[in-house]
Amino acid sequence: MVITTNSEADKLKNKESNMELLRLFSMFLIIIFHFSIHGVGNFYSTNTTFIEHINSFFNALCGYAGKTGTAIFILITGYYMINSSIKIKHAFRIYLYTLLYSLLFLGLSFLIGSHKVNSHILNISLFPLFGRNYWFISDYIILYLLIPFINSLIKTLNRTQLLNLILFLTVIW
Repeated sequence: MVITTNSEADKLKNKESNMELLRLFSMFLIIIFHFSIHGVGNFYSTNTTFIEHINSFFNALCGYAGKTGTAIFILITGYYMINSSIKIKHAFRIYLYTLLYSLLFLGLSFLIGSHKVNSHILNISLFPLFGRNYWFISDYIILYLLIPFINSLIKTLNRTQLLNLILFLTVIW
């Protein structure tokens, strides 16, 4: 007879790997969403056939998958940040990466000739977080900076109050 025991470290490692698997799954759902919206699967036609209806149905399904994946990703962030503190340097680094990619994409689009220089495109590229072009990163940074306040609120509420808050936020959003 073999007796095995799971130490707390093994349980924690298993929990962490489960969370990473869930995070990967949520990223997959988000990629499916982006493919359906921006990829080859999305087209509009006035001549609707049965196949086009099926395509529309799957695009709608992929849209829900992307929203679900985003929600899961944010919930995982909340799970890991409940007992953490924020670092302004981290938020600033995310902003700098976003600015770098925004300028890189701007340069590439000009090189291949897909855009003409105008003030709107230049403003979006120079200030990527202030338009809605990079909405998720903008919202993520705002949420990240609100973490200390959200954590304080969560820790002061009892279970019933927290459940009511979650229900209320779910209904209005």
